[in-house]
Amino acid sequence: MSSFTSGGPKIEENIQTVGDVDETIDPCARELFMKNICMQKNLQDRTRCNDYFQNLENCRKFWQYISVLRQKDKVFPLLPPPEERAEIRKHFLAEFSVGAKIKSYKAHWEKKTKRNIRKET
Repeated sequence: MSSFTSGGPKIEENIQTVGDVDETIDPCARELFMKNICMQKNLQDRTRCNDYFQNLENCRKFWQYISVLRQKDKVFPLLPPPEERAEIRKHFLAEFSVGAKIKSYKAHWEKKTKRNIRKET
């Protein structure tokens, strides 16, 4: 009697390959890793991993926002190095509160932009 196997490596074996994303390149590597593990554990059922997908999306939006701010202020590289990221997260968590959705940054950014446009005119 033969048992069915999917032919793919088990989750534990995949952890090294999924986790190889370098945080120096992608600040959301940990969120991506957790989303991929969830998908593997839940047999690619996205509905069971919605929180992980949302967390990854929020992370990417946040760092995109930081890049835009740094570009506006002419700070390079646009993506801060890993050693600066913890301080940046801490600053923005305090400003927007822990429970606030990342969406609030857009309103904050638009408000700042409108003020700058008024000053220039």
